[in-house]
Amino acid sequence: MREGEILGLEWSRVDFLHSVIRLRAGETKNDEGREVPIVPQFRALVAQHARRQPGCDYVCFRFDRLGRAVQIRGFRKSWYTACIRVKLGQMVPVTDPESGETLDAKPRGDRRNPKAKPKMTYQGMIFHDLRRSGARALVHAGVPERVARSVFDRYSIVSPKDVTEAGRKLEAFHSQKVGYNSGTECTEMQQVNSVPS
Repeated sequence: MREGEILGLEWSRVDFLHSVIRLRAGETKNDEGREVPIVPQFRALVAQHARRQPGCDYVCFRFDRLGRAVQIRGFRKSWYTACIRVKLGQMVPVTDPESGETLDAKPRGDRRNPKAKPKMTYQGMIFHDLRRSGARALVHAGVPERVARSVFDRYSIVSPKDVTEAGRKLEAFHSQKVGYNSGTECTEMQQVNSVPS
């Protein structure tokens, strides 16, 4: 799923009984509806970390200053901070392409005594890189390349059956590679009953 699709995801689109997220036409980049399989690792994550909040329909939410749950509109700064912390990115000075000199940022606050600070930009892993990693994991899991590449090709025609099968193969691949987060397998009904309503 794309960042915008994740941030706009409402609980009404998440069907734990059938293990699928249903995106309606108009909610996707190409304006076509589609279904995304829910793998057990995602189900466990949602069950552990997400709780529905009264008055908030969104899966991804934050609390505002008044303590109300509101939709997260973006997380770029948080992403950069996390990537820098784990050495997957860094802030580098912006340089003039012609002269090679470091550009200064516009001073903040008191402009009478501005301190010259270099203008900085982020270089490193971006959220979109996870889509490429996901496609590689699908291929390693034995999913046909045309199905795995459909993540990037907005005009690719892939049947819902292929997507469901890709989800099953990815689930098996991750189970072998890292195991279930809880350390125990559970049945479909146990998983459904453990998800917050």
